[in-house]
Amino acid sequence: MKKARVVSLILLWAVTVAVFGIGLRGEFVWDDFALIVNNTTLRDPSLLGELLTTGFWNISSSKAELSTTYAQVYRPVTTLALFVQHQLFGLDARGFHLVSLFLHLMIVAVVFSLLRERLGESRDGWLGALAGAAFFAIHPSRAESVAWISASTELWMGLFVFGGYAVWTKRPGSIVLPSVLFGLALFAKETAIVIPAVLLVDMYGRRGIVDWKRWSASTSLFAAFIAARFIIMPPPEGAIGWAGLPRRVLATLGHYIEATVWPWRPFVERGFRYTDCSGSMVVPAMTIAIGGLAALGIAVLVVRFRTWRGRPWLTDVAWFFLFLAPVLNIVDFHGYGLAAERFLYVPIFGVAALFGRVVARASNEAPRSPALLGLAVCTILIACGVSTRQHVSHFRHSQALWEYELGRNPGNLHALELVGTANVGKDPTRAIRLFQRGYTRAMEHCNSALAARFALLSTKQLVGITADTDQSQLLALRTFYDLALTKHRLELLGPGISLNMEIPESFAPQLLGDGSLFGIPHAAVTMRTMDLSDAEALVGQILAMDPDNDTAWVLLARIHARLGRYADAKASLDHARQRAPENPAISAFGRALQRAMRVASQPAENERQERLRSAQVNVLLGAPEAARRALQPELDSNPADPIIVLAYVRTMVADGRIDLAEEVIANAEKVAPENAENWQRLRAALPRKKH
Repeated sequence: MKKARVVSLILLWAVTVAVFGIGLRGEFVWDDFALIVNNTTLRDPSLLGELLTTGFWNISSSKAELSTTYAQVYRPVTTLALFVQHQLFGLDARGFHLVSLFLHLMIVAVVFSLLRERLGESRDGWLGALAGAAFFAIHPSRAESVAWISASTELWMGLFVFGGYAVWTKRPGSIVLPSVLFGLALFAKETAIVIPAVLLVDMYGRRGIVDWKRWSASTSLFAAFIAARFIIMPPPEGAIGWAGLPRRVLATLGHYIEATVWPWRPFVERGFRYTDCSGSMVVPAMTIAIGGLAALGIAVLVVRFRTWRGRPWLTDVAWFFLFLAPVLNIVDFHGYGLAAERFLYVPIFGVAALFGRVVARASNEAPRSPALLGLAVCTILIACGVSTRQHVSHFRHSQALWEYELGRNPGNLHALELVGTANVGKDPTRAIRLFQRGYTRAMEHCNSALAARFALLSTKQLVGITADTDQSQLLALRTFYDLALTKHRLELLGPGISLNMEIPESFAPQLLGDGSLFGIPHAAVTMRTMDLSDAEALVGQILAMDPDNDTAWVLLARIHARLGRYADAKASLDHARQRAPENPAISAFGRALQRAMRVASQPAENERQERLRSAQVNVLLGAPEAARRALQPELDSNPADPIIVLAYVRTMVADGRIDLAEEVIANAEKVAPENAENWQRLRAALPRKKH
């Protein structure tokens, strides 16, 4: 028997590793950056006391952006785990992933042991326990918890929930140890608060009696952990929100049922974060209907629990629903609900037990057709394994994660922003398209704040890709920013962009005061439309509010250089370098500034040389339009001057205007056909157009 137990466990672990092993190569994604990568407090052992007595999300680098709800989430066990892992592995994500996989393997072993005890030691019970444990191990709802480091909260809670429950069931006289383990589960994640209710239902459902003395003693010890939690950190603010309660809870419940019984291709971000213009959550009617049927089933369970002879089966169902209760969005936090597959990590134990009971019953009642039963079980488990393994691969890096989510849910505003931002440098046209889609989607939901953000993201991107010589587009963009400041209106019709909205007074100052999103592109487009004095004033306003904005200092250096104030330009660049010494953009402009200063110091014998020198300086400073204006008079008077034509072509190439470069060469060819060979060589040297 012991040998069979070991073989079964090794088989379970082998299957689990085969499914989740690819996740060991994953990088940090999503909240991992706030919780681990950019979390400076996590690196300092002297701050451990502070970490363990402050909110879970207060350890992140974005404390100022936290809502009251997130600021008061308290999970010291998970915080301590991340701290220890950071001391061991630094910023090597593989170590964190290895710990998560190890935790999951340990939990699977405990679950297998619990299911054996639950289903009996007979051959049929053994098969059921093995099938149920495998179902628990590789169900697609596991992927997020095991493959995403930030979701290891579920693993730590699960370890202490199942560990405590194992001690509770296998050592009937034990009170302190399981209670402490349950308390640690609460300190890993607050949803473990339902443990006393689960124990009460479990005792009665499985044995028909309740050991009130033991349960009361354990609950009293557990209550001490609850009290300590609320003394250290008060509960998050929230309200029942009676008006939207039925729809909110039924929709959430329906989502969990769908993710449990039909878990293929799970969502990454399944939360109900969006409402329509009436304030109701946008949820498919079918999801609410499924939630309604599930609620009806819960009502039947409650009514029949004491009288039905199949109470052990109902106990398994109760496990599922009781552990889901804290995440059903009964309390309305900030107007939206959140549902995620990772929240099913512990509740799935009840479904796994039901699955095991079905397998055990089928094996007992149909002993002559084991092949058919085995085929059915293997089909379900293989399907789960394939789906889970695919989902684990989506967590290998941020781009894969959010590209997948965008494919599953093209209207996900979070994914639209992240994927769009990731495409800013690689595929700017796609970035604008995604931001525009986000704007349209947000407007459909009457979310003005988010719509305005997408509008500014798209225009910022358009500023970046618009050629310097396309002054009509740049002037339209400048008018867009000026109108936003004076009229609080975002209005623009451009390539891939159609914006038309008012900025509500409630968030206009915050939005228009955002240096990165509004101030920098506004100043940049003002500079590029040749109004250097206004641009300098705008950058000054940004630096007055945010003196550590290195991008603003670089922009100011560009403006100073274009004004010929090279000493001021060097000083501004030094300010930027002090704040971001490893920023490659600062180093690149520093080199360009040095070259521009050398060229500007060269003597010019006549007006022609002066224009050529001015054009070269402006190209080095990233101002092709200023260079074009310097060269245009010479080109107009002598359109076939090889030196002027070459300088003009280089200017257009620097601006990405290959069309204008070809036009100048063609005109020179008409004026001086005798130099056709030179013009052909110049044309052949042009970069190829991108289609």
